[in-house]
Amino acid sequence: MRARIPLFLLVVLIVTAPPQSYGLDLFGRATTEFAWWQDLIERDTKFAGYQYLRLGALDVVKGRDISAFGYGRFGLNEVADPDANGRLYYLYLDWKNVWKDRMDLRLGRQWTNLVADSRIIDGAQVDFKMGPLGLVLLGGRDVIFDEFEEDTQSDDAAWGTEAYLRDVKNLNLSISYAEKYDEGDLARRMVAYDFGYTIKGLSRMYSEMRYDIIGERISEALAGVKVFPSDRWTIRGEYFYAYPTFDYTSIYAVFAASEFHAGSLFVDYYISDRLSFYGGYTAEFFVLNDAEDDDAHLLEGGVHTRIEEFRLGGSIVVREGYPGDIIGFSLSADRPFLQDKLDLSAGIDYDIYQRDEMTDEEIATKYWAGGRYHFTEKISLALHIENTQSDTQDHNFSGWSSLEIVF
Repeated sequence: MRARIPLFLLVVLIVTAPPQSYGLDLFGRATTEFAWWQDLIERDTKFAGYQYLRLGALDVVKGRDISAFGYGRFGLNEVADPDANGRLYYLYLDWKNVWKDRMDLRLGRQWTNLVADSRIIDGAQVDFKMGPLGLVLLGGRDVIFDEFEEDTQSDDAAWGTEAYLRDVKNLNLSISYAEKYDEGDLARRMVAYDFGYTIKGLSRMYSEMRYDIIGERISEALAGVKVFPSDRWTIRGEYFYAYPTFDYTSIYAVFAASEFHAGSLFVDYYISDRLSFYGGYTAEFFVLNDAEDDDAHLLEGGVHTRIEEFRLGGSIVVREGYPGDIIGFSLSADRPFLQDKLDLSAGIDYDIYQRDEMTDEEIATKYWAGGRYHFTEKISLALHIENTQSDTQDHNFSGWSSLEIVF
């Protein structure tokens, strides 16, 4: 049985706001989007249209630092669902300084973000602040969306906690723990840390890791350092590791997965605000369970420049190794017109690729153009169109338009 949006989400603002509430500071953004594309199977044109609405309100309660935020959409996608449908992404109260300056509270549908786990919940998040330390506690109903509607089942739940350093100059450190339940059965149990340290004007070191307690293995790890030799140079080195993990109530948990390792070095060079270059190298290594281990090498580089009113960009990517090769080129340009009321842009992507050793080389080309016209500072209309050509299709036209109103 699918669970519906709890009633308290619809009345949470009313229940928590006493009669003397007044003088709301309302703001938001309404975006109307329309998209079209060619279905590769049926070879006809498909459409989708959605109305997005983001709302916020400050000073919900007089004399209290209470705000309210909401975000959702309504519309249809004739491929996913021929009937109109809606989604409520979040609707919550944000109460700062509930207890002096030592406690913040969020109540309602909200996006929670811990290094150990991130998801949407219908519930509460409490942030305790005790000098240089902070402690977050959160939990509630786990909100899951499928292609058509909300697909949360009864007893789907999630909770987590995080201890972190606050107001420590040049240092951030947090340790988090999270659990997820699928219809009452334990599906995930993760622990993680996040670390960063900055030597002002010289470098920044950072690292994070997630550990799957049920599977007894590291699921993801990242370590890196950024160095700033001068105002013109930025050098970044990183190591990344990943092992795919699934909910232990899912059938996918019984299938073998492959480890992935990557080491990279990137350099940015700023000559001026009109000219900059970047480049990088990445070595990838795949630990395959049913074959010999394999690797790949990726080189990329590009330039950004500005000539009069034109902004130009170009890049190249060369990848060789498992599971396939690619040489890709990209060029783009944009320019403002009509006293900056109109922004126009266009570009081309050209790729020569080989999917694997058993296939021949193929070529794909994408041409695109777009623009945004600002009727006022708060109302604008955007249009983007593109055409893709490849060995499997002579053309594939697609595009989208967006009317945005800020209030």
